[in-house]
Amino acid sequence: MGTTAATKKRKFKRRLIKSKIATSIPQGVINAVKGCKLPEEYELEAFTFIDWLINTSIYQSGKCGSYVQVHAKSKFKTGYKNNWLDALLESEILITDDHYIPANNKEGKKPKCICYKVNYDLVHNPNTLGKAKSEFRLNPKLIQTPIYKGFVKSANALEYPIELLEATLNQLVEDISIEDFNVDEQIAKGSYKVKFPSVQDYDNDKLNYFDSDWVIDYAKSEELSAIEDDGTIYIKSIEKFLTDKKKVVQISNQKAIEKLANGHWHTTDRNDTNQRLDSPFTNLNKELFEVIKRHNGLRELDSKNSQYSLLANYMGEQTDVAFYDIATMGMLYEQLALAIDPSIPKVAYHKLKATKEQWAAGQKARKKAKLLMMLLVFGKVKTKVPYIDVFQQLFPKAYEWISWYKTENPFEIKSKTINGEDDFYKALPIALQRMESKFWVDGVLKQCYKKRGENRIVAISRHDSISVFAKDRDTVISIIDEQKRQYGYKFSLSRN
Repeated sequence: MGTTAATKKRKFKRRLIKSKIATSIPQGVINAVKGCKLPEEYELEAFTFIDWLINTSIYQSGKCGSYVQVHAKSKFKTGYKNNWLDALLESEILITDDHYIPANNKEGKKPKCICYKVNYDLVHNPNTLGKAKSEFRLNPKLIQTPIYKGFVKSANALEYPIELLEATLNQLVEDISIEDFNVDEQIAKGSYKVKFPSVQDYDNDKLNYFDSDWVIDYAKSEELSAIEDDGTIYIKSIEKFLTDKKKVVQISNQKAIEKLANGHWHTTDRNDTNQRLDSPFTNLNKELFEVIKRHNGLRELDSKNSQYSLLANYMGEQTDVAFYDIATMGMLYEQLALAIDPSIPKVAYHKLKATKEQWAAGQKARKKAKLLMMLLVFGKVKTKVPYIDVFQQLFPKAYEWISWYKTENPFEIKSKTINGEDDFYKALPIALQRMESKFWVDGVLKQCYKKRGENRIVAISRHDSISVFAKDRDTVISIIDEQKRQYGYKFSLSRN
């Protein structure tokens, strides 16, 4: 039988999905793998696994050397263990805790997943990234969509000042100081996720919730510090914390910059859990994305306190009128900040009117409000969320609704990350992120990529925002307004 045009097309796509490209991995890791002298085919799989492991570790814990649960057999063909995994373990390129986890975490299921991490000792100077061949398996359902095709056209239409991005990144890393974080008694009283210094301590280095006073006392007993960073407390020396933090910021952003420089858009995908469009742009710190915006003359349109305004829409106006009005107006952080630190005047939240000292004080209080909302909505159901009494007094009905939803999981959000009542709290953040993705990606971004005459709008999405050329700004605002009408959403738009 002859080969049809359709068969040729399918074969072409299959080759595209399995194309071999280069990825960025710390040079120390590359040298160690090369030292194993694996056959090229096995070395390719080894680098693919290491690249996935580093990215997943950074996504889950904020650092590249944390344990990640892996069902390797589902990712590679039979023989991977003898072909290359054993060699990586024997050479201590990878480390395992030999802790097997039942498939889907369900009782009665045969254990399949095991925890691995990259040996952090091989990640020396974070600037020394090298190139390694890797095989990325693209999601064929994504690459055939107008969203992916439009994204690639938009990404290729922009210019990337790589030297300026790298210089900005180096300065960003250099400027990281302990003053950016809360240390010991500076940490607000409450329950936090805690990362202990050793995998032998407290449930194999997994994130756990502990009272802040206890954590501070524990850190002091170990002659270490308790350092709060974005809702998680790390028990480390200040020097070790800053070193690790700088490495994480350097490596994760450098990988994103190299993907931009090389046009590696194939690493873009839809997250299985929350349906977000993850791309090199979403992996960049906002300071670096600002460089790209300025260089290309882009204008950003984003929703104020996005997920919490969606929470207000999800709850409905009648659930808590005060919360609905303030959240949808985009004033939630400011309202909470005023209640947390009432000594700070309202003018402190208006940059053009406030003095430098007032603005700094207002931003510090606003950061407390963000911490409150993040732990309340994204954390487990706890009574000791920092500043929770402020939220309960302002929005008692909203607090009751959030606690009820996260405890009962009434809408049965389907996700592989929810495996029992202990995981019910995840249903709310997943629901909100899916709402956000449906609106901004499947709604606004898809409309932007529709052909209008001879042109499509160049648009880049970053979860709760769209960045476009100035000439398209008004058109995109109209698209956003139309989508708001279709979804029945109310929220305030920030126009930068």
